Amino acid sequence: MLNMPLRRTWADIAQIAPSKLDSTALQTIIGQHASGLDLIAAPTSPTESESITAEHIHAMLELTQPRYDYIVIDASHDFSEVTLRALDAADIILMLLAPDLASIRSASAAIETYHKLGYAPEKFHVALNWTFQRQGFPRKDIEDALRLPIELVIPFAPERFVSAINLGSPLLYSHPEDPIAALIEDHAYRLSKERHQTIPPAAPKPGWLRVKKRFAAVSAPQR
Repeated sequence: MLNMPLRRTWADIAQIAPSKLDSTALQTIIGQHASGLDLIAAPTSPTESESITAEHIHAMLELTQPRYDYIVIDASHDFSEVTLRALDAADIILMLLAPDLASIRSASAAIETYHKLGYAPEKFHVALNWTFQRQGFPRKDIEDALRLPIELVIPFAPERFVSAINLGSPLLYSHPEDPIAALIEDHAYRLSKERHQTIPPAAPKPGWLRVKKRFAAVSAPQR
C-alpha cells in the first residue's frame, strides 16, 4: 500500500525474546514513509505471523506508546491472544464493514464479544465501506442490527482505491483534495484527541489545515 521495500517486518521481532526488546531493536524494524508515517510492516507470509506472541505485542506497545501520539494496529479478524492483547490496549476499536449480510453478521458477533470482554461501548466505532454499487443493505438497517451508529460511509469508488493499491499511494497522500479523502481525513480528526483538535500545533501540517478549513466552512453562519 505504501510502495516501500520490506526490509524488516513484525517477524523480525519474533526472533527476540519479549523481555529483551528495547528501543534499539524497535528502531531496526520501523520503516519511514515520505509522508512522515512510521510503520512496522506485516510479515509477507502468514506462517511468519504465527511466531509473534501476545507478549511481543505487549512489549512493543510499552515501547511505542510513550513515543507516539497515535498508534494504529491493523489487527487480524480473529480473537487470538495476539489480537486480544492489542484490543485490550486500544482506546478506539474502529470496525470497517461492507453492506452485505456476511459482513454485518461478523460485525455483530464481534460487538457481542467485545461486550463480553467488558469493553466500554464508547470504545466501538463503525465505518461502512460501500464495496459494491447496488443491492447493499440500507445504512439504517445496519445500524439497527448492530445497535450502533455508523459514523463514516466510504462511497463506492473502485477506480480510486484500486489505483491507490496498485500504485502503493494512499488516496489521502496522492489526492488529498479528493472528496473521499476528505471524508476519511475528517473522520480521523473526529477520532483524534481533544487537545489536538483545540490546540493548534506549532507547525500545522497540510492535513490539519485542510480539516480545519472544512470545519470552519461548515460552522460559518449563513448570510
